[in-house]
Amino acid sequence: MQQALAQLRADEDLAEVEPLLAFFATFVMTPDEVMQLMRWNMVMLRESPWYLEIEAEALQRGVQQGMQEGLQQGIQQGKQQGMQQGLQQGQAELLLHLLSRRFGMVSPGLAEQVRGVPSAQMPGLLDVALTAASLGEVAAAVETILADAGPVTA
Repeated sequence: MQQALAQLRADEDLAEVEPLLAFFATFVMTPDEVMQLMRWNMVMLRESPWYLEIEAEALQRGVQQGMQEGLQQGIQQGKQQGMQQGLQQGQAELLLHLLSRRFGMVSPGLAEQVRGVPSAQMPGLLDVALTAASLGEVAAAVETILADAGPVTA
């Protein structure tokens, strides 16, 4: 490496190839070893058009990769949220159907409350709906669940 570098520096026409030699040297040496061998000053390198072009390309790739990863993450989160909402809505509608079969018409207010019950609480509420003597018992259980769950955030 040192001999090749000395020959490049000795010939003015070949001196322009020095960065190319450094590039290939990075395949077999650490960046610190290459800088020591080439005796390059990082400030000088950072101001070179070659470095600026590489830096701009790396930045562009980083931005593109970040956008792609963000998009993928957003899609995944959207799918999960949609599936969770669909599950919760389906459970609520089944429970409302059960309540209307057992107790008759369910008030719009109670129906709205049932639709607000978190999916994780639905099995317990279903147990209450199956064993309750009245729709009032179910309504009280729904209110307790909603009070314990706290405010729902969208």
